[in-house]
Amino acid sequence: MRLLDDPAAIGRLKYVVGGLAVICAFAFGTAAIWLDRRQMELFEQKQRPRTLTQKQQETFISTLEGSPRGEVKLQYLNTTTEAYAFAQQIHALLTSAGYDVPGDPEGALTFGPPPVGVQICSKDPDHPPPLVEPLRIAFRAIGIDAQRHRSFEQEEGVKVFIGLKE
Repeated sequence: MRLLDDPAAIGRLKYVVGGLAVICAFAFGTAAIWLDRRQMELFEQKQRPRTLTQKQQETFISTLEGSPRGEVKLQYLNTTTEAYAFAQQIHALLTSAGYDVPGDPEGALTFGPPPVGVQICSKDPDHPPPLVEPLRIAFRAIGIDAQRHRSFEQEEGVKVFIGLKE
């Protein structure tokens, strides 16, 4: 006798298939819930303003030990309050690390796509002043990939520019 010719076997098979369907539905439902939660976490993280932890501040300062110090101007993209708040934190960090950061961070507008992240600007980014590389290394040590960029100002010097959050 074949399995599909036996009504009792078909009943048992239906029971097994139904149980598997319930298990699969539970597994897929659980996975969907987990994916929804993860998506919300990432969305909230992206919306959260940038902040520096105490550990990041300590790491930044210790990474710069023995490096040259000097004047560093600080600018931020003034189309967002988040960039301003982060620029305030960077201002305090650079000052604590022994850099001369004149005045408050300066707001700036840009033309074209808005800058993203942190940039370290100098007149010639291919041959930057001695302050640039130690700053890049210190930013990288705290998880910030600060890129070198050409400064649009004619004078020599170093400027840290805070753009949009990535």
